[in-house]
Formats: sequence, C-alpha cells, structure tokens
Amino acid sequence: MFNKLMRLRFLVMLVCLPSTTLVLANLDTGNHNLFVDVGEKKRAYILHIPPLSADMSTVPLVINFHGGGDNAKSFQQAVRMDMIADQMGYAVVYPNGTGRWSNKKLTWNAGQCCGPAVSKKIDDVDFVRQLIRDVEQHIALDRERIYVTGFANGGMMAYRLAVEASDLIAAAAPVAGSMAVTEFTPVLPVPIMQVHSIDDPQMPYKGGSKVKFPFGKEKYSSVADVIEQWAGFNQCKENYKVARSIVGGLGAKYAGQKANLIIYSDCEQGAEVSLWQLQGVMHEWPGAQSATQLINLNKEILRFFSRFRRPGNESVSLRVELD
Repeated sequence: MFNKLMRLRFLVMLVCLPSTTLVLANLDTGNHNLFVDVGEKKRAYILHIPPLSADMSTVPLVINFHGGGDNAKSFQQAVRMDMIADQMGYAVVYPNGTGRWSNKKLTWNAGQCCGPAVSKKIDDVDFVRQLIRDVEQHIALDRERIYVTGFANGGMMAYRLAVEASDLIAAAAPVAGSMAVTEFTPVLPVPIMQVHSIDDPQMPYKGGSKVKFPFGKEKYSSVADVIEQWAGFNQCKENYKVARSIVGGLGAKYAGQKANLIIYSDCEQGAEVSLWQLQGVMHEWPGAQSATQLINLNKEILRFFSRFRRPGNESVSLRVELD
C-alpha cells in the first residue's frame, strides 16, 4: 500500500510541475554536447537551451552552421548568439560539419561548396533532418518555428536547406555566403534575409569561382542574382525598398562602414526577401567577437525569424502577427 501511495504522489507531482520543467525534458539550461547517428556516421552538435519562462510550452529553434574550416565550439564562442537567444527564448544548435579530423577543418556540402563534404557527397540535408528529430528528444520543439543561419560555407548550407527542406524551414538568414545549390527546387515560399558585404574578399558579392586551399575550386553565385531569384520564387509583388541605413560614426572602430537593409515585401504566403548590404565590413559576422559592431546581427536575425513560422497548412500565412 505504501509503495502504491508513493507512486500516486509521484504521478501527481509530475502533473503539477510547471511547463518549464516539461519543456526542458531531461536537460538543463545551457550547453549540451550531443551526438546523432546518421547512417554509419556519428555526427556531433551543441544544443544551447535558454532559460524558459512559465508560459513557454514549446521552444523555437535556430540552427547555426559554422564556416568552412571551423567547428561548432569555436564558432559558438565567436558569434555570441546565445545571449540574445536566451533573452528571446530560442534554443540554438551549433552542428559540426565533416572532415578528415573530428573537430577541425570541417565543411558542409552546400551543393557546389565546400571541400571534402562535397567530394565525398555527404548528405548534410539528411543530417539536419535527423538532428531535428534528435533535438525533439531533449526539448519540446516548436516544429512550426525552425530556422537556419550560418556563416560563409555555413551560410551556403542554410541556403541549401531553404531550397531542399522548405517543408521544414520557417526562414533562413545566410551570412557572408551565397547560394551554391546545383538545382533551385524549393516547393514552398521561404522568408530569406541575407547578410553580405560588397567588399567581401572571401565570398565575392558578385560571385564567380576560384581555387581556395584546402577546399579546391569553389563557386559563388552573385548575391544580387540570388536575392532576385528568391524574390521571384516567393512572388514578391513590390519592388525592393531601402528600409534602414546605418553609417559608422567618426572615431568608432567601424567608422566609414555602411549597412543598408533592402526589402522585397508583399510576397506569397506572407514571406519576405531582404538583404543587409554591407560596405567596409569585409568577411565578418557583425557583432561577433573581434568583428564590427555596426549592427547587432544576432538581434537582427532573431527579430527577423520571430516574424515567421512554417504552419502545417500550406494555405496559412508564414507571417506571425507580433504584439
């Protein structure tokens, strides 16, 4: 009888626990190094869980891909997205790409770039789908609010997911990396916000191709062409407009740098296509450690994401009405 009463009390306690405990499942707030099996490979990722408020029954997710040659841990430390994500209630995943070594010189197969991930035909789209299923074992994931971003080769990977996983991705924000897919085949509108400096020496704004050690020959699409392509696919009815302009002040480390936010609006299903066109920023993630502070890119990305969701019913608008 005593054991039965104890079990009953435990069940009552579970029912009465606040939603924050249920959302966290078996993991605490903070960073967790996790693995997921993809075929015969074990792939690694870092899951950052935010402090959760009592009214959060599910958690939106941002997947943030490191650049070519980098890894998840160093990228997480450099980009500093977690502080803003914690404030806004987003979980963030930092996955590791693949390479000869387990934790350095890692790349993503973004279609035509980059390195061994392409030559070995690593299926990184399938990896992301498996990763999301694994994340669901640890948090109460909001499946309507899964977003992708990334830097350089990681930005290209974000674009590939927008193209090949438009059923899954609510919005994408590639940074300093243009689209490199072999075929443009999205089936649903996807809100896009690209961030790119016109004087980027690593990922040329105007596109082209070059041989880059150790990743071989890399191909880059023109940023302007990619933005126009997405605006056309998303059936944006309005021509672009410059919504914001920022110029670095005299005496600041970023003096002379510029940032223009260009937006194509009134798109199909409430989607949007926008471009933070930077100047003088070169190849950086604004707001990251040792990078320009002209704009707080983490805040801009999460604010952009917060306006969209991927509803199960395709006829429902992607746009979220904010208070």
